[in-house]
Amino acid sequence: LMKTGRPEYYIPSRMTVSRDVKCIFKKTPKYLLKRYTIQDHKGALSFVTDMWTSPNHKAYMGNTVTFEHNGSLITLVLDVIEVAKVIRL
Repeated sequence: LMKTGRPEYYIPSRMTVSRDVKCIFKKTPKYLLKRYTIQDHKGALSFVTDMWTSPNHKAYMGNTVTFEHNGSLITLVLDVIEVAKVIRL
């Protein structure tokens, strides 16, 4: 479907995307810790938890924190995990 309008468009394989996302996710915390120190932040920290189900029926939970730094809002992804079992109420 993505190649309908642009047949020359390169679509990376799912394995390539998965590998790249994992690599970036591993390197990002070190970079962010050097740039932002949440422990020393004097203002408010807003924590958000969100859960969703992927098209292949796997459940995920993500945690983020948002805060103001030098007049800009910064949102950091703290963690994204696959939820082993979902209990429906």
